[in-house]
Amino acid sequence: MLVTRPFVIAGPRLWFNVDAARADVTIEVLDATGAVVARSHPVTCDVRRGAVPGAGGNLQDRRGKTCRMRWSARRASLDAY
Repeated sequence: MLVTRPFVIAGPRLWFNVDAARADVTIEVLDATGAVVARSHPVTCDVRRGAVPGAGGNLQDRRGKTCRMRWSARRASLDAY
């Protein structure tokens, strides 16, 4: 599990790249208190420029607010966030 440092959401979506061809990755967006405000669908393939939350979700209501991302992975490598 990896939890990022706090950062401010600048736009309506957070993007990620992940190599999960033989893996399982879930990405969560946490608010300033640590509560989950968005969760991706489990990722089980290589993804370039995937959006959190999954299925085209929108974080517009979180724009300008501090958050963290929590990555839970099995047999995957993190490329960028």
